[in-house]
Amino acid sequence: CKGGSKTLATNIFIDSSYTLSWSPNLYLNNNTILHPTSSPDSSITYLLNAEKNNCVFYFQERVIINTDSIWLASDTAVCPGDTLHLNVQHISNIPLQYSWKPFSLIVQNGNTNTPTITTNQDTTFTVAGTNYFGCVYHDTIRIHALLENVLKADFNIPPSNCAPFNMS
Repeated sequence: CKGGSKTLATNIFIDSSYTLSWSPNLYLNNNTILHPTSSPDSSITYLLNAEKNNCVFYFQERVIINTDSIWLASDTAVCPGDTLHLNVQHISNIPLQYSWKPFSLIVQNGNTNTPTITTNQDTTFTVAGTNYFGCVYHDTIRIHALLENVLKADFNIPPSNCAPFNMS
């Protein structure tokens, strides 16, 4: 996952008499040990050169960075009590498992990428999408609950036996 790390050559075991060198020497905590940790920003291929008594062995390992992301539509508004269908998009074809907060305001399709929500107050919904590598992607959407239209009069209506007021 982007921002994560991986230990290299976990399936290789050689004795300590070999001289080791990983290349390229990028994003490694140590390029002269058998199992260095790599923390790359993007996918990268490493080559291990293990040498002993003029015999050289090579091992290659690729570290692939999952670069998926998820996004929701822009913030929006609803009338109190109305429902709204949300839709999470993502760029990868790797399936994601979804979780939402606050879950209590989801009325249909709970942990999917297309839930139906309702709210009577301004609410920020947060979605987390997790792939089978354990990479987690987040986004939020703010839903504004519109105030109900209420007509209020700040004057008194005259009794029906009063003469109408004329303006000239």
